[in-house]
Amino acid sequence: MEGLGAEHAEVGGKAGLDPAYISAKSTRKSWESWLVYYYPNQIQAIFLSQGHTEITALKHYVNLPFTEEDRRDMKEWVEGWGQ
Repeated sequence: MEGLGAEHAEVGGKAGLDPAYISAKSTRKSWESWLVYYYPNQIQAIFLSQGHTEITALKHYVNLPFTEEDRRDMKEWVEGWGQ
């Protein structure tokens, strides 16, 4: 796969994901979306930490189809961000 490291393809395959859709950009998008969902009162700081304006983040990065169950699963990865 062009532009995708073998280790990404291997990990994606083990996770049941199509490696064709795994990239640094998709990881970055997920991280920003998780933070915005988990810390809605820190949106501006999150956007700035990613180097985005609010318009850029909302247009291209932030995707919020999460549930409360997702929030519980995110906790170990995002808790403490920005402190």
